[in-house]
Amino acid sequence: MLSTNELFKQAVLAHKGGATIKALTGQFLTILKSDVHNLFSTPPPSSECQSLIDLLGKGKVKQALNQTLKMQKAFPKSVVLCNIAGACNAGLLQFEAAINSYKKALKTVSYTHLR
Repeated sequence: MLSTNELFKQAVLAHKGGATIKALTGQFLTILKSDVHNLFSTPPPSSECQSLIDLLGKGKVKQALNQTLKMQKAFPKSVVLCNIAGACNAGLLQFEAAINSYKKALKTVSYTHLR
């Protein structure tokens, strides 16, 4: 599925190209459905997130990262898991991966929580 930003750009281009109101309405309904799905997607259980944080606190950074990556497959839009992955990667001195995790968290927040 396209991002909200991409769908909006397509709708604007369609309007400039003379698209009908019906076509534009369809584009914006797609955007709305995408935002609603993102906003109400189920977050990971807080107890599981806490166990990841506990692993980090015990210095088991690689184990925490591996478990976080597994959880991200089930909860791909979780800002919390993105932040935990960033902390794990930073702890492993994998700074590029840490930055990417934090960027993903910021992108997720901007589309799901600030609209």
